[in-house]
Amino acid sequence: MNKVEALAKFLSVATFDLEYPNGNDNSDTFKSGREEYLVLTDNEADEMAREYILNSIWAFNPSFLAAHAREGISEDIFKAIQDNNCCEDNNKAIAALIEDLNHFVEDAIRADGRGHFLGNYDGEENESGDFYIYRTN
Repeated sequence: MNKVEALAKFLSVATFDLEYPNGNDNSDTFKSGREEYLVLTDNEADEMAREYILNSIWAFNPSFLAAHAREGISEDIFKAIQDNNCCEDNNKAIAALIEDLNHFVEDAIRADGRGHFLGNYDGEENESGDFYIYRTN
């Protein structure tokens, strides 16, 4: 089973009812009517969730950040950085204060699931065969 077949099975539609929104049949993104889906392997989902998390560290809760911070870095420091309202521009500074970024990513996924980071529409992760499906709109 390939990605388009996995999504068709999940949605109970025919494969020809699915569209490639970017016109690229090697895409991981598919449309069914007005709905858009991301279909990934387990490794692809892990990598994409990791990338999303590392690019949005600035938006994490200060207490979660402090639980993963280098020694001596308190929640108040993260609050102070976030209070400067620089959002994405704070990402590097906040990431530099994290003790172990790999553990941080694993813990974020363990806490919220990959669907929280990849399924923009509903935060859900669905399985179909060997693939993971996320609704993105």
